[in-house]
Amino acid sequence: MSVVSGHVLISLTAICIALFTTASSIIQQIIGSFNRFLMFFWPALGYLAAIVTVFWGFDLLSASNTADHFVAGHVVLGVGI
Repeated sequence: MSVVSGHVLISLTAICIALFTTASSIIQQIIGSFNRFLMFFWPALGYLAAIVTVFWGFDLLSASNTADHFVAGHVVLGVGI
C-alpha cells in the first residue's frame, strides 16, 4: 500500500502548485506588481505541473503489473486532470 500512498502524496504537489500560481497571480494583481511576464509565467507553470502529472499517471497505468500501481496510476491521473 505504500506504493499508492507515496505516489499520491507526491502527485498532490501538482494541486499545491496550481493553488500557489493562482494565489500569487491574484495577490500580485491586487498589490500592483503583476507584469506581462508573470501574466504568462504563472499559468504556464500551473499547466506544466498538471501535464507532467497526467503523463506520470499514464506511465503508472501502462506499467501496472500490480494492483498498487493500477490504483496509484488512476489516482495520479485524476489529480493531474
